[in-house]
Amino acid sequence: MKVLACYSLKGGVGKTTTSVCLAHIAATLGFRTLLFDLDTQGSATWLLRTKRAKGNGLTKTAKGVSKGEKIARSQIVGSDYDNLDLLPYGVETIDLDLQLSNMKRPAQGASRILGLADGDYDLVIVDLPPSAGHLAQSVLKESDRVIFVMTPSMLSIHALVEAKDRIPTVAKQKTSVLFTMFQEQRKTDLAAVDLVESEGNHVFSTRIVKSTLFDRMQEKRAPIALSAPHSRASRDYHALFEEVLEMLNLDNLR
Repeated sequence: MKVLACYSLKGGVGKTTTSVCLAHIAATLGFRTLLFDLDTQGSATWLLRTKRAKGNGLTKTAKGVSKGEKIARSQIVGSDYDNLDLLPYGVETIDLDLQLSNMKRPAQGASRILGLADGDYDLVIVDLPPSAGHLAQSVLKESDRVIFVMTPSMLSIHALVEAKDRIPTVAKQKTSVLFTMFQEQRKTDLAAVDLVESEGNHVFSTRIVKSTLFDRMQEKRAPIALSAPHSRASRDYHALFEEVLEMLNLDNLR
């Protein structure tokens, strides 16, 4: 099992869209996939047409309480798509960061949460909140790879710098930068890529094009590969998944 975290310190950059689209593509290619919705907005849960969990047992799971693990496992639900399951956002998710902050080893708590999927899935994708709290830091530490999602803007570049300063995992080699809302004809967008690469960051060769089709994706509440299957946006996410596949060495599971 491999764990892929989708993260950004700035909201509104396409992090949840990326989480959902990659999870859907993985599932359609036959990978047993679980999407953890740990963002307190619960947007991934909404996009996948799933109800919020009343109590998902994650705080007890983090503490090592067996009853919590049983509750959490019972909250994992199937989606409308084969091979794609979801641990939906629940009210407890809001308190999870505080609970982890009270633990001596928060990363151990995150490891227990991610361990809920062990043995049942090939790939776990975690949609993290845009914060530098204990939840985000702990899950990032326990993940195999991290996608830092950002737009080609100075505010996003500032968020990347802040994240690298505050979260050691983001500064390590297992983190790769994904540019979204990208416009190839804009010199400022190309300059942003050059600037981020010049600082020693690994940047995906795939960039997600800026497109109104992502608005349609939200309207239809369906991944881009279904809401606009023949679009450039859909091709971009398929190309991104191929890069992720190679990074995680998942190709042998096809």
